[in-house]
Amino acid sequence: MSPKQTLPGQHVILEKAWPGDCCLCTHEATIADLRAENARLQEQMKEADEVVVLAVAALHERVQEVDLLKRERDDYKALAELRGEALDAWVRYSLSSKPSKELLVEALRLTDAAEEPR
Repeated sequence: MSPKQTLPGQHVILEKAWPGDCCLCTHEATIADLRAENARLQEQMKEADEVVVLAVAALHERVQEVDLLKRERDDYKALAELRGEALDAWVRYSLSSKPSKELLVEALRLTDAAEEPR
């Protein structure tokens, strides 16, 4: 069998040499089944890739939402700290035996700083 012979040419030679026992005939169905299985698996892989792309996009959106929520939480935490400082200043002012103008100014300044941004 020469390397340049086509598959049908090889089949004829093998069939003449071993009638009814040609390896090409025996494995032809198996090869066809494997090719069909390969095509099916390729299609499943394509579908899985599409699902992964959608899942990654959805995950990216969730990460952005979480980042936004973290920033909002941090803003509210900072605001709560400012309001706590303002409250402490008012307590110092109210508990002072001789409330000074400086304590009042500090309490007012901290209260203004603790206003929620609009």
